[in-house]
Amino acid sequence: MSETTLRKLLFGCVAAVVLGVILEGYEHWEELRTRGWRPIIPKLGFGILVLGLAGELLLQPFIDAAEESFKTDAKTRIVNLINEVVQARRERANVELKLEDLRARQQPRWIKFSRSRQKFVDRIRGYPVPTLSIIYPLNDGEASLLALHICFALNDAGWHPPLPRPIDLSRDTKRELLGFPKLSEISPTMAAGGQEMGITLVANRIEVELLGREERNTPLLALHDGLLAIGFDVNEGSDPGLEENFIRIIVGQKE
Repeated sequence: MSETTLRKLLFGCVAAVVLGVILEGYEHWEELRTRGWRPIIPKLGFGILVLGLAGELLLQPFIDAAEESFKTDAKTRIVNLINEVVQARRERANVELKLEDLRARQQPRWIKFSRSRQKFVDRIRGYPVPTLSIIYPLNDGEASLLALHICFALNDAGWHPPLPRPIDLSRDTKRELLGFPKLSEISPTMAAGGQEMGITLVANRIEVELLGREERNTPLLALHDGLLAIGFDVNEGSDPGLEENFIRIIVGQKE
């Protein structure tokens, strides 16, 4: 039953009570005219009844207003609580995302034995096999692990590179830095032509092949695109001292 219907029924009941009081009052009025105030108890009870009914009728609008205000306040509190719960859930979701991102950053990089690894292998398989060198900073266990994964994936594609090894400046320093007096002050990855973070592909004509994109069907571009396809950031570097068909893969620190 709706609120409107209940209020109509309540109004009818109040009207019936008022009508009953009026009829009862008429009887007491006639008795008052003929017999006076005696007996006083019935007349006093009727007077109290009339005062109570009048007070109820006068106070009812205030009661309704207070009830409506209470309902509005309750609805507002419920809405606020719902908004607080929604906001708390959003904050929790953001915290969980940040924790997940932190866990991902703490995980070592690798090429998984899954579709991502197969995607990389499929991207480079069939290209002419270049001469490869996979190097990483000394004492960087995480970089050495990723270098080993890259080596295994390349081997699956038929490229058969030598096993990864630490950077050796006597063998890997780029030609422009040979004889540089402050070579010891440069990080090994940068001295070899790479970047401190991520993976760098170094060749003797890297700018023409990777930046110009004049000829996509080359092992260098296939390797570059294959690493990008499985989520690695790939940097480019050049060393004119390298042979034409040589690619130096430098695995730097984890970003």
